[in-house]
Amino acid sequence: MLNGVVGTTVEQIAARAGVSERTFFRYFATKEDAVLSYIWLKADELRAAFVQRPDSESLATAFLAAVRATRTTDEVEASLDRSLLRLLRETPSLRARWLAAGWDTAAAFTPLVADRLGCDAHDLAARLATSALFSAIQTTIDLVGEEGGDFLAMLEVAVAFLARGAHLGQVT
Repeated sequence: MLNGVVGTTVEQIAARAGVSERTFFRYFATKEDAVLSYIWLKADELRAAFVQRPDSESLATAFLAAVRATRTTDEVEASLDRSLLRLLRETPSLRARWLAAGWDTAAAFTPLVADRLGCDAHDLAARLATSALFSAIQTTIDLVGEEGGDFLAMLEVAVAFLARGAHLGQVT
């Protein structure tokens, strides 16, 4: 953004985009929503890619394949992705909105996971599996943001860890 998310006004954003503030608010409720609209488009792409995966694939394999299918190979877009992730980590209002949107995204994804697992979307298994996958994404984003590294490679390790049972041990 011009002066960071906090220091940039809707008036500045609208002027830079060449639209009125009224037009801005027709599309976005807040400036945070304007920033996050890109992530919501990516979430839609992820759902579409996941639905296209063969039924013969495990949940973990299908999920990772869908993530791979939505990753950009364009360096300019990848740079924008990194900048956006940095903004998400550094801007409390943006992070809060992003985390809330993550719940909505996971809720929309749960019926797809349920279909793959052969259960109802309200079942604990579907909700827990979806939450685990989205938690893996969140944790990976946090680690890459803190320490750098390859997001996809780290996510593959995280999902493999979950697929092996996350080393939770036996319930006694």
